This record gives sequence, structure tokens and C-alpha cells, in this order.
Amino acid sequence: MKNGISDETSMTTQVCFVNGRVVNVYSGEILKQEVKISGDRIGYVGPSIGALDEDTACIDVKGAYLLPGYFDAHAHADLFYNPFSYADAVLTRGTTTLFNDGHDLANAVGADPFLKIVRHLEELDLSFYTGVPAASPPYPGIEGDEIWSEKNLEQAFERENVLSLSEITPYMRLIQGDAVLKNRLALARKRGKLVEGHTTGANLEKLNALAVLGITSCHESLTAEDALNRLRLGYYVMLRQGSIRRELPRLAEAVRQIQHFDTSRLMLVTDGIFPDHLVSWGNMDWVITEAINNGIDPIRAIQMATINPARYFRLDRHIGGIAPGRLAHVLVVDNLESPTPRLVMARGKIVAQSGKLLGTPSGPPADCQGMGNRPFQITGMSPGMFEIPCRDTTQNVPVIRPPS
Repeated sequence: MKNGISDETSMTTQVCFVNGRVVNVYSGEILKQEVKISGDRIGYVGPSIGALDEDTACIDVKGAYLLPGYFDAHAHADLFYNPFSYADAVLTRGTTTLFNDGHDLANAVGADPFLKIVRHLEELDLSFYTGVPAASPPYPGIEGDEIWSEKNLEQAFERENVLSLSEITPYMRLIQGDAVLKNRLALARKRGKLVEGHTTGANLEKLNALAVLGITSCHESLTAEDALNRLRLGYYVMLRQGSIRRELPRLAEAVRQIQHFDTSRLMLVTDGIFPDHLVSWGNMDWVITEAINNGIDPIRAIQMATINPARYFRLDRHIGGIAPGRLAHVLVVDNLESPTPRLVMARGKIVAQSGKLLGTPSGPPADCQGMGNRPFQITGMSPGMFEIPCRDTTQNVPVIRPPS
């Protein structure tokens, strides 16, 4: 039996954590237990591991908490970054699983290059899942030709790490009976995929209609009432705290109102973290801390960033908790109120310690660099391209008119 953390420990096939307090997200308890890792899976959780093999590395966490790795259920890993670098950065803060909405990169490079990148993302230590766009662009005919065909979606749905259609931003197309978009949602349902919603401002009538059509989640609640309205209609509700919107101070009230009932359909998400904020704030560790600071119980906040998204995405047999048979995504945390991990294990390997990535960074594979044909390519830029001729220099010129 080997003691302590070393390069050898990070490569061994068997690891045990002793003298730890396991945060059990299934029961809501904190239990003094030991955890044994065999390969990339958790092999045992209980009060005593017993005799250990000579080649088992033993890590004494000295009373620290053992948490399942965090799961960001709505990330944008390809909007401000390349997804490989993003995965490395968030791993150091304890995010071992994420769902990338995916439409930014999917629209930029097209279907075939995107799916090639997705295949490489399956090789990461971080469990990387993604959505693919149902509406690309949101309003074809106004914003350009459709980039993704139904055949492309069929191909994408063959991938195990493609879980859903990306957020449906043009939800009014569905409300108005758009046949193309309705067919794509029907295809997703037929193939067992989810459909991410983007239902900002939708009233109860529209929310009802969208649920009938197959929308399964929404991350666009702006108030506690918004969150509760969606929850009561059977949506999975993602509470956002990120760089684009920081809404937990309002949304936490929804959690408090139902905390004695069922909060299993509520999740914490970032919906995009700017690079400077990722460095200074953190990732899901920061979101959980903000939830706690806004009155949400620490165990409940951790559930909302681990087992709840795992259940929503139908992955809880593999991730989301510290239990036998699950992937060994395990965090060592000293303080539940501010749960930035000092040690991160992903797929049974120690991948980060004290906020530092161990091992070689995950750059984009060589065969994925410079690929794809971006839909908007402009050459010969000049100031004249932005001039709008008009006879009267005081005349207002409409440049955007949203559909009614």
C-alpha cells in the first residue's frame, strides 16, 4: 500500500481515499466512509475498505469532504474558447462533466467538422456532452440558409455524447407551427434525445404549448416566479449564475419555496463564463458558493450541480454521485460553504491539485485545426460596406425588425 499523492498515484489503477467525509447526494447525508477506486470506476464505498493490495495507492484526506465531480448542465465551452482548453480550465475547479450547448461551434464549422471534434472530445478526462442545433441559423431566409440538415441530425444522434437538441432560441417558430422545426423536435424524441429550451418571456400559454411539442428544460428564468412556472409544468429548470447573467439572488427564492418538497428538477448552470471570470471567480465551484451565499443549503446546492443534472440527462448510472459502479469523478474539498477542490480525480486519475492541472494540456487535435467552412466569410472589407444610402441624412433607417 502506497501513501500520499505523487505522479505514481495519478497513474495507478487502484486508489483509496481514507479518513474522509462522503457527501452522499442520494440521501443528503454526510458519512464517514472510505472510497476505493478500481480503474476508472468506484469499486467500494463504506466504513472500512479492509485489507488493501500492495499496489493500491492510499490517500489520507484528513477529515476533508469527498464530493462527486461537478456537472455544468448548460455551458458554452466553444463560444469564448476552444472546448479542449476549456475542459482543462474547468477541471482544475472541480467540473468533471459538462453539457455544451454546442450551437456556436456547430454553426461556425458545419456538421461534419463538428462531429469530428465531438469524437475527439469523448477522449478527454472530463466527461464532455453536447447538443446539436435544430435551428441553424434561428431564422433561415433572414439570416442565411440552413446549415444543418435532418440527415446531419440523424448522424449526430448516433453519437453517445450527443444528448440533446441545443437551446431553441426561435421558440416562436414552434408556437406558430413551423413544420421544419416541429419535425426536428419529433426526430429528437424518436431517437431518445432531449430538447433544450430558451423560453425567455414565455407566458403560461406558450410554456404549455412548448412542453407539448417536446421542450424538456429551460435556463432562461429571470425571476423566482418564472422558475416555479416552468417547474410546475414539468420542465427541468436551470438556475443561471454566470458572466452573461447572474440571477441566483432572485432565483434562490424559488428553491426556498419548495425546499421541503422536491428540488430534484432544479440545476445550477453557468450559461457561459468569460475567460477573466473563469480565472478570478471559478466555475461550478463559484456557482455553488453563490447559491449557498443566497440561502440555499450546501448539500442541496451540491445536489443541484451533481446528481440533478445527471438524472436529467439520464446519466446517473454513470456519474453524479459517489457510489459503486460510477465513474470515479471525485473531489477533495475542505469547506462545503466554499467548495473549491484541492484535489480533483476524473476517470480514476488525479488530474488537478491546488488549482493546477497535472499532465499535458488538452490542445485541439491536429486533424481538427483550421477545419470547417464558416458560414459568413467577407473579403475586401471597407467603410463603404457599412453605408446605407438615403436622401435625408436625418431619416431613421431600420436595421433590425424582430418577427412579431
